[in-house]
Amino acid sequence: MKRNFLFLSIAIFVIIIVLSSCFLLQSQLTVSSSPQGINILIDGALYTTPVSTNLSYGLHTIQVIPTYTTIGNYAGTQNTEYLFSSWSDGSTQNPRQINLTSAQNYAFTALTYYKLVLGSNVGSPMATPVSQNGFYLAGSQVEISAPTIQGYLFEYWIVNGQTTTGNPLTEILNLPTQATAVYAQIVPPIQPSNPQPLNGENGVSTNVTLSWYGSDPNNLSLTYSLYFGTTQNPPLYASGLTTSSYNISNLNYSTTYYWYVVSNNGYGSTQGPLWSFTTSSAQQYGTINGSVSVYTGQSAFVSAVQPQNSNTWQIQRYTGSDYVPNQVVVGFKNGIKPETLSAYPSPFKYQIVSTLQTPNYMVNASLITVSTSVERAINYFKSLPNVSYAEPNYIVHALSVPTPNDLYYSNQWNLSDI
Repeated sequence: MKRNFLFLSIAIFVIIIVLSSCFLLQSQLTVSSSPQGINILIDGALYTTPVSTNLSYGLHTIQVIPTYTTIGNYAGTQNTEYLFSSWSDGSTQNPRQINLTSAQNYAFTALTYYKLVLGSNVGSPMATPVSQNGFYLAGSQVEISAPTIQGYLFEYWIVNGQTTTGNPLTEILNLPTQATAVYAQIVPPIQPSNPQPLNGENGVSTNVTLSWYGSDPNNLSLTYSLYFGTTQNPPLYASGLTTSSYNISNLNYSTTYYWYVVSNNGYGSTQGPLWSFTTSSAQQYGTINGSVSVYTGQSAFVSAVQPQNSNTWQIQRYTGSDYVPNQVVVGFKNGIKPETLSAYPSPFKYQIVSTLQTPNYMVNASLITVSTSVERAINYFKSLPNVSYAEPNYIVHALSVPTPNDLYYSNQWNLSDI
């Protein structure tokens, strides 16, 4: 009995010695990563790569955990994330178990992710594009877009401190990206100005083109609303105009019209001042018959004439040429007769139609028809030594307005006689 107990005690002692020796056997485990500085757990204990530690022989568990750090100028906030990718031996297990029987080295790679933070200078919330955990794989392309904000107009982006134009904007994330959309507050358009016809103008045609000047400090496109009528509070006449002019036909004669314009840039509007104009009097038609006699006394000036008035006369605006084609008026020096022209060779054919000479030669000119242009004929006749002047046979017109805008018109008796 005692012998058996002795053998059992010895066996138990040997087993204890063997087991103890197994636990006392240790070796070094080294774990590195690319990049370094990644957090790992070895049997639940936290380490940061690269790490070397002595562990007992046997099974151990290594686990790579997400690691956050700060890069750039995000005021100390975590903006970079490292996530496990794969072990250098091809394994993608995480966590993984190893059987340590000697010194062993393990390495793994981690993918880098960057945070994208969006904001604006007007405090409006900016939606960040959706990504896992709010981070994006380094080198990926992310499109960012500044939203429409009422009352503001997008101008440019500031990305990581650098001004960048364009919207939407595609960013390649090589660093944590902080993007701020810069907006400018939209102001109303500039007040419409420079009306045509002029404000207060009289004698305006009954078919008129209203025009004005409009501009926008935001460089936005403008549309216009035209208010037009015969009262000083005119009604809306036309809206949605894209040009700063508008044609109106068949207005009443001798009527004062009032108008103003409202400019709109899509965000705000500006009303222009009230303008007015008065149309011309009713048109009447008649025929003026008469004759013109040349005064041949000692003076070539008209001293006075008897004015002729008629309510049926209507002088209308002339829209033709300013002078008679193929006719020139040539004035000669004192005592020179038109026949002297024949002494000079002419590059074109011409014919003297009529001549007018006063006794004192203050009027000494001929009307000549030419076979060339008026300009060429004038240049030729001016080059002759006996010619005082050469000019077109101008067409003269009577004034079509009742009273000119000359401030001293009332002092000029001759104008009313004419």
